[in-house]
Amino acid sequence: MEKIIFDLVGVITKEIFFATKVLFPEIRGRITYNEFKKRYILYCVGNISNIEFWENILDLNSVKDFERRFFRNKVKCNIKVVSLIKKLNQDGFAISLASEMPQKWGDVILKNNGIGKTFKRIYYSSNIKHTKPFLKFYDRVFRNLVRHNEEKTYYVDDTIDNLMAVKKNYPKVKTILYGGAVSDIKLVDFHVSSPDKLKKIFYDKQQNTVYKTSRNETNNRHRK
Repeated sequence: MEKIIFDLVGVITKEIFFATKVLFPEIRGRITYNEFKKRYILYCVGNISNIEFWENILDLNSVKDFERRFFRNKVKCNIKVVSLIKKLNQDGFAISLASEMPQKWGDVILKNNGIGKTFKRIYYSSNIKHTKPFLKFYDRVFRNLVRHNEEKTYYVDDTIDNLMAVKKNYPKVKTILYGGAVSDIKLVDFHVSSPDKLKKIFYDKQQNTVYKTSRNETNNRHRK
């Protein structure tokens, strides 16, 4: 059985900078950027609670309603990626999620898009107490998943540093850069820019063709 681990922000969600470009603009004026960034990081690694994050930003009685509206109206996901995840699950792939999003928020995003129960395993930094690209995070994610069939495991992320960390410590895992930019295509196994190209990696047996297409796609982007 092939295993696929998806990142959440920047792969499933459309915006790659969730904290700075989606969340912070909604509360700008109520907290300084530096204090916001500090709290966000602490929340991501589970060192403060949801209530502690919002303290002195929102009336605590309004947090539930704010989060409901915010995640429904402001956090947009790529519908094609969501559909692909559902199809992969239906077709017998073992789908997992590895995210730096705090669990409470990540679960809301998944539920809002109908994939809350799709993943076999979900790994949040707020539970692991470490973030990407640190080894302690990835050991929790990959140690059990790749124990027997490391070469049949794929990892999809939009950040090259995260993929390189996985490749260094779990070299047989197939790394897939989704979107993003990479100076050397050899740093990852695949580089794709759309859900359709991502789908081909898992369903097209001629993977060498996909890889060559990805390399050409990257080279053309750098020439522009």
